[in-house]
Amino acid sequence: SGNQLETFIHEYAARLATIPSLTALDVSGC
Repeated sequence: SGNQLETFIHEYAARLATIPSLTALDVSGC
């Protein structure tokens, strides 16, 4: 249970870190 929660947090954090990067790329792309 603890490992699943840890994995979920890591994946969620990775997604949150990826979203601003994609947004920045879109802005610089324009």
